[in-house]
Amino acid sequence: MEITYRCGDNDDQVITVPGDAWDHPPAQLVCNGSTIATNHQDVTPPTQGTAAEPACKEIKLEQPESDYFIAPRAMLDWTPTDPHEDLIAGFRPASPATVAMYNSAPSTNITGAPGSTLGANEGRLRQELRDVAKRKDPIHSLCQAAQRFTRNQPAALDVPSDQELGNAFADLSVTGKAAFEKFKQLHPNEESLRGKPECAGASAEAVRKALTRAYGVANALRGLHSSPQRKTLGWIAVSGEDDQPYHPVNAPATSFPQFEIRVVVPRPNIAVNTRYMIAHARNAPALQRPATPLVNGGPGYQVPADPLPALAPDAQVILFIHGMDSRLEEAEDLTAALHRLGGKNWTVISVDLPTSGYADNIDHQRVSPVSAVRCHNTPLVDFIEDFIIAFVDTLDTQLHGQLKPKVRAVVGGSLGGNMAMRLGRRPNTPWITAVVPWSPAAIWPSYIGQRHAVAAGCDTPWNGLNDKAVNQSLDWSGLDEKYLPRPDERPSFRRELFYGGFDWAPVGGLGGPPQAQCWFSDNYKCKQPSIRAARMDRQETYDPNFRAWHWRLGAEQLAFSQQLFAPGTQEPLYLKNNKRMLLLTGYEDTCAKLGEYTRDVASRMVNTPGYARFLKQTGHSLDNEHPTWVAQQIVDFLH
Repeated sequence: MEITYRCGDNDDQVITVPGDAWDHPPAQLVCNGSTIATNHQDVTPPTQGTAAEPACKEIKLEQPESDYFIAPRAMLDWTPTDPHEDLIAGFRPASPATVAMYNSAPSTNITGAPGSTLGANEGRLRQELRDVAKRKDPIHSLCQAAQRFTRNQPAALDVPSDQELGNAFADLSVTGKAAFEKFKQLHPNEESLRGKPECAGASAEAVRKALTRAYGVANALRGLHSSPQRKTLGWIAVSGEDDQPYHPVNAPATSFPQFEIRVVVPRPNIAVNTRYMIAHARNAPALQRPATPLVNGGPGYQVPADPLPALAPDAQVILFIHGMDSRLEEAEDLTAALHRLGGKNWTVISVDLPTSGYADNIDHQRVSPVSAVRCHNTPLVDFIEDFIIAFVDTLDTQLHGQLKPKVRAVVGGSLGGNMAMRLGRRPNTPWITAVVPWSPAAIWPSYIGQRHAVAAGCDTPWNGLNDKAVNQSLDWSGLDEKYLPRPDERPSFRRELFYGGFDWAPVGGLGGPPQAQCWFSDNYKCKQPSIRAARMDRQETYDPNFRAWHWRLGAEQLAFSQQLFAPGTQEPLYLKNNKRMLLLTGYEDTCAKLGEYTRDVASRMVNTPGYARFLKQTGHSLDNEHPTWVAQQIVDFLH
C-alpha cells in the first residue's frame, strides 16, 4: 500500500507499506526526526524571477557593457598550438581561435565565446608582454613603458601602438604578485628611475606617465571594480601565466571589503598568501588603516596601506567555502540573499582556497608526490581542509579571538560541500557547531576500487572506467612526468586545460556533458553566461601549477569518498558526522549521479543531527539557482 503525506511546507512524500498489519509493524510517518536519516524531504523551490526568488543577475560579456574588461585583440597571442600526441580517445581540442573570431558573441555557434575566442590560446598575452612579465622586475617594466611612450609609434596591423604597449608594460609592474612585492620594496619615483640604465633616453614626461599609470593601477585594484577610477583605466595588462595576480584585475571583484592574509598550513609547512572578504549585513565597523603607506614614492606616487579587518560586535559569521577552481566571489549570491532577509547581522566570510582565485598557485608536489594518491590517501583534499582550519586560526588571532565565538556555520557546495562534511566530523574544533553542505563532492563511492581483494586497500568494487577517470587525471597532473608543472611547459597545455573543463564531453562509456555544463541545471537562466564568465576568471589566473593542481584535485575527489570506511573500522565516514547538519541537493544534479548519491547517503546518516532537503528542478549550484530559498533555510536551521 502507498501512503502520501506532507510535512510542513515541503512536497508530498510517498512511502510504500508492505504486507498487512498482522505480519508487519505499524507504519510510522516521521516529519521531524532528529537525524538526517529520519528527516529528509523533497521540496519544490520558488520559481526564479518571482517575488519569492528574484531573477538572477546575468553577467554581461559583450562590449561595451561587459562586466569584464576585455583584452584588445592586438594584446593577445594568436600563435596556433597543436594538441600533444597522446590524447585519449575523444579528447581533441578544436582548432585554435583565429583573429576573425575575436570576441565572438555568445549568439555564435563558437563554443564558449567570447571566452574561448580571446586569442588562440585562452587569453594568453602576446609574447612581448609575457617576456616582460616573466622578469618580475618592476623597474624593467616601468623603463620599458617609458621607452615606448618616448618612441610613440602608432599602431600597425595587429601590433599595438607604443602608447598602448607603454600602458601595458607599466601595468605589469604592479599586477603580478612577484613584481608588486618588489615595487613595494623599491617605492619607485622619477628620481629613482632616471638613474636606471634601462630608462636612459626616455623623456621625463614619459617616465612620469609610466609611474602615473602604475600607481593608478595599483590603487584602482584596491577599489571597486565599477568605480570611475577603474573604468578610466580600461583593460589592464596581467599575465598570470608568468606572474600571478593578487587581486582581480579585469575580472569583477567583490564589492565588500577584501583583505590579504598569509596562512601557514602546518602539514607540510606551506605558507599560502591569499585574500578573503568580510561582508556584514549591517553595522559594518569602520576599518582602520595604518598611517604608513604601502608604497611611498613621494607626492603623487603613493599606495595607501591596506585596511585592517574587523568584525561588528553582533556579527553572526557564516564561513563560506567555494567550489573547485572557483574564488571567494562565489559567495556573493548567497550573501546578498542573507542580507535581504534582515534579522540578525549575518556576516559572510569567504576566502580564496589554495591554487584557486587569487591565492598562491602551489606546485602540488610540495604537498606530496602524485604517486601517493590512493582512495584512503588524498593529500590535496587533506591540505585544503587543513588550510581552512589554519585560515580561521590565523584570522581569529588577528581579530584578538573575536572570530571563533561568532562562527555559526561552515557552508559550501561541491568541493565546499565536501569540506563542510569533513569539517563536520573534524575533532578538536569546538568553534564548528553546524555545517551546511550542498551538492557535496566525493559523496559518491570511491572511483578507486579493489581489483581482487580487501588487501588492495579500497572499499568499493573495481570498475575499469572509474579507474581510468582517476588515473588519466593523475597522469595529466604529473604522474606522467611530462605533465609536471614547469615554466617552459608545452604551449598547448593551457588550451587543453580549458578544453578539458569546459568543452570536452567524455566518451568511451564515461558519457555526460562537458564538466562545466554540470554546474547548473538548464532551468537556471544565467547558466551559459556564468560558465563563460568562469572561463575568463581562470584565464586571468592560469599558470602551470593551476593546471596540474586542477587535474590532481579532480582525481583526488574521485578517489576520496564520504562512504569510505573510517580508519580501522567497517563503518562509513559519514557515520562520524556528529555535528548539526543541513544537507541539500538538487534532483537535476545528475553528473556523476551526485544528487542520487546524496539522497542515498542522507537516508543512512543515522548519527547526524539535523535534516536534509532535496530540491526539484534544481541542479548542482543551489546557492546560485535559488539563493533566497537557501539563505532562508540556513537562517531557519541556525535559529
